Amino acid sequence: NNHRLWVCNWNYEMFTIDYLRSNTISIFRHTNEITNSSAGYFFWAAMQDTDGSIWLGTVGGISICNPDRSFYKIHSISSIVHGSKNISIHWIAENKRDSSWWISTNAPALIRYDPVKAGFRKYEPENFIADSHFEKPTAVHQICFVKGKPMITTTNGAWRYDAPKD
Repeated sequence: NNHRLWVCNWNYEMFTIDYLRSNTISIFRHTNEITNSSAGYFFWAAMQDTDGSIWLGTVGGISICNPDRSFYKIHSISSIVHGSKNISIHWIAENKRDSSWWISTNAPALIRYDPVKAGFRKYEPENFIADSHFEKPTAVHQICFVKGKPMITTTNGAWRYDAPKD
């Protein structure tokens, strides 16, 4: 909306380019000491929602900012997945039935996150039911919902998960 491109490169540099103002570059960084910095030092994905908020899927969690409204929020997931600090979000999808977020990461886990209660449930791939070839899901590439049930596509197939109610 503000004519900015949000960029991250393999040198772990994060910045915006204002392409209507002579390509002005504004650098931003992750800093542990500053609570409103980005959640991580690298992001894989960026999107803007209908209210103008920018969502960044970083290696440390989800960062949400809205430059027009001057707010910044971080949803850290590093402590959820094996206590690691280097968690990369690969995919996130919202289940419209309960507003939960389903997140896949570089760790072998699928996370159901409630952004209102800040609660989570982790689903380990080894606990999924094996397919007819006795395989279980590997790296999750995409998450969608069929009648409110998460459907994941992986390197070796697709699985529907009948998640219990929390």
